Amino acid sequence: MVGRPVYMTKKMFTLVATFSVLLLIAASSAFAQSPSNDAYQSDGPPTQRTVEDPGGRSLPFTGLDLALVGGAGIVLFGLGLGIRRVTRPSTELT
Repeated sequence: MVGRPVYMTKKMFTLVATFSVLLLIAASSAFAQSPSNDAYQSDGPPTQRTVEDPGGRSLPFTGLDLALVGGAGIVLFGLGLGIRRVTRPSTELT
């Protein structure tokens, strides 16, 4: 037999279709917000004149949620393992 087995192409099609639907669902939330010029018509927030010293005990909060980044890394790692397992050739002799 030349090429991939039929069951593997069906699995790959199912995987790609599921991933595509998930991407479309995730992207639809971006269209839920109304584009408005109200946020851009002001001069912006006032500038901060003094900087408070935290005393050197901790780093300042930058707004990056490390749990979210770590979770995304774990999900991507799992997807990589899953894709590797799905695309691995079968060792059975038929």
